[in-house]
Amino acid sequence: MDNGTNTLSRLIESALPTLAAIPEVDFVVAVDHFAPASVALVERSANLSPVRGLKEMHSQIPLVDFVLARGGFNTITECLITKTPALLVDEGGNPEVAANIAMVTSDGLAARITPEEFTASLPQRIRHFIGEEMPGIRSRLMQATFENSGPAEICEEILRTWRGAGGSHG
Repeated sequence: MDNGTNTLSRLIESALPTLAAIPEVDFVVAVDHFAPASVALVERSANLSPVRGLKEMHSQIPLVDFVLARGGFNTITECLITKTPALLVDEGGNPEVAANIAMVTSDGLAARITPEEFTASLPQRIRHFIGEEMPGIRSRLMQATFENSGPAEICEEILRTWRGAGGSHG
């Protein structure tokens, strides 16, 4: 769930008791930047599994039913390539992440969760995602084809969007 920039580490760490209280879902959690007490909570929880290192976290993506993570470029491209549904956290205040999430959600290839939902209604949001959104997302991902590769496709889309907003490439 965390990423290389550790942008959401505190949000994720604060949600650990909530995640542990969703027994029907098993979570893989990067614990590299958590306090020792939080790592211990993950290690003793029946439905939380710790991983260490970004490489190990990304290696889990093709093995899980869905990803709950920050909507960064690497996470999105990994999910597209592996056709893994994603519930992406829009961290707020980061136009790149907001644009990334907008692109994949507008095509129905992922869903969005806000930091407020992450804090106030995480179990309900996850259950809604699993029951209502994930089946359609999975179906669209399975039907999707990428001409080159997920990263190349997303990069081209980002550049098209950026140029359309008045940016220039130099």
